[in-house]
Amino acid sequence: MLAIALSAVALALSLVPSPHYSAIQSAASSLADTNNKSVTSDDATEPTPDKDGAYRIGGTVKPPKLIYSIEPKIAKKDRKNTRWGKTTTLIQLTIDTEGHVKNVHVIKSSLETMKSKDTEAAAIVDQSCLDAVSQYRFEPATLNAKAVPVLINVQVQVRIY
Repeated sequence: MLAIALSAVALALSLVPSPHYSAIQSAASSLADTNNKSVTSDDATEPTPDKDGAYRIGGTVKPPKLIYSIEPKIAKKDRKNTRWGKTTTLIQLTIDTEGHVKNVHVIKSSLETMKSKDTEAAAIVDQSCLDAVSQYRFEPATLNAKAVPVLINVQVQVRIY
């Protein structure tokens, strides 16, 4: 039996602090420091995009709304060859001003949550999650009622028993 879980809470990871979110925020802060950007009190009130033009959700940046999603697909032959159980892949992506997904990549592999530590199985799960999330569609995020690109994290759980 294949069961896939994607929760609304997981989709909004950018709004809820988590160990992964903190690490990403720290990395983003370090990146801003290396670009010699200084933060003033004005910057704290008005959101600014990252170097690629994407915003983070929060404050006056309203989150996107998921309007279409599909489940990751794991081939039957791959499900038979591995004892899977439950695994999680954390994916970072940008949602553009039209609600399309761009710049999709894994930031935490399913290998980290697999009991068997099967690198081949993890690669299959991670790729199937990337393929699925790449097809998601959203109502775009907004800033002052204008669509803006946003960077978000999506946690995809795959359960195969």
